[in-house]
Amino acid sequence: MLSQELLDSLQQHDAQIQTSSDGTIFAESFGNPASEAAAMATSAVVCPVHDMIHIVATGKDRAKFLHNFCTNNIKAMQPGDVCEAFFTDVKAKILAHGYVLATETSLHIMMLPGNQNAILKHLNRYIITEDVCIEPMESPWTTLAIIGPSALGIINTVGVPLPSNTTSGCTSGDAAILMTSVWNDAPVVFLSVDAVAAAETWEKLVSAGATPAGRLAFEHQRIMEGFPRVGIDVTDANLAPEADRVAQAICYTKGCYLGQEPIARLDAMGHVNRKLYRGTASSTSLPEADTDLPLVTSASRISDFDFPVLVQLKVAAATSTNPIVARCSDGTCVELKIT
Repeated sequence: MLSQELLDSLQQHDAQIQTSSDGTIFAESFGNPASEAAAMATSAVVCPVHDMIHIVATGKDRAKFLHNFCTNNIKAMQPGDVCEAFFTDVKAKILAHGYVLATETSLHIMMLPGNQNAILKHLNRYIITEDVCIEPMESPWTTLAIIGPSALGIINTVGVPLPSNTTSGCTSGDAAILMTSVWNDAPVVFLSVDAVAAAETWEKLVSAGATPAGRLAFEHQRIMEGFPRVGIDVTDANLAPEADRVAQAICYTKGCYLGQEPIARLDAMGHVNRKLYRGTASSTSLPEADTDLPLVTSASRISDFDFPVLVQLKVAAATSTNPIVARCSDGTCVELKIT
């Protein structure tokens, strides 16, 4: 959620404010996306992540219940642990994707913006006699992503404790929840605070040395990491292994869960027929894309030349020596180099 106080603070730092088709207000950049990306590689940036989804599971059966509906080993988690996971249907098709954070009193699901009501409805329909309650955060929270080599040091200066496992862990309190991970070999910290405190927290992070950055810089790092947006890069037409996050998000030894059998069969086969790839795109001489060409689902707009993309491809095509041509959402053609 973007409070008026945070919006005012962003604009004081020359934020380029945009409104999406669904009415969401966001900071696209702070005037120089390339400079923001450079700061992300050498020091650290702070990006507001608008409309991050926060769902909380409470009750003594919360771990057992969520374990049965996602692809990672929730029952093995201890307070302070974080794991990435897919929530799938019985056919192993992707319904949602994100992080699960274990606190002393709850399991906190944190996902990039998407259809929150769909995953809530999906999970709640299976609650029968279990002692578990799954609901969105009671009060609106704002999430700030601090990304770059200096991210952990900057967090230390604003009084929010880091987890003991700084590469993948979480801490929580009444006023904030923090999780750490690694994207594209750089630390990333997601700090979620009450919307009322967001502007003050933002200013503290900037004063501590974080460069203000917008959605363009955040999307650049997300694409470089290959972290998919559900509904854009992958949909409910995709099997979970097709997102190419197997090592991060799928546990093959956890036992039964909804969608486990198709995923196990794919593992036994040794491969999927298609998946989400990271690549570098460059313009081609073709003026307009053939609709039969593969579609670039996400593209970094930091640069107009040799820019990172995510694209769904057949495995045979991606591993071929033939040039790969794909189309962007605006209809233009690009030639891809798979990375």
